[in-house]
Amino acid sequence: MYHIAICIPTYRRPSMLQKLILSIYASRLDEDLIRKISIVVVDNDAEQTAYNTVANLKSEAKVFDMHYHCNPTKGPSMFAMPSLKNHCILILTFWHLLMTINL
Repeated sequence: MYHIAICIPTYRRPSMLQKLILSIYASRLDEDLIRKISIVVVDNDAEQTAYNTVANLKSEAKVFDMHYHCNPTKGPSMFAMPSLKNHCILILTFWHLLMTINL
């Protein structure tokens, strides 16, 4: 069975990350579909500036499965993560904050 991984690469943008994740939480999705979605935040900052944001929002995740990974190597190396095996991958960048997210 395949799952959907919403991958969010970030680098020192905790307030924008929070807005993006909250917009995903606010989307109107069937609960059966939500159970198949994982939110994967990949922090490119070696200082892990996104960790606290993700930790705080993880407690509000309800049925969303959320993961935090620190990978200070910038670029497409995030796709080498074994945890994404058998996932359909949707990448959200901060450009998406300019759009209305209707997942």
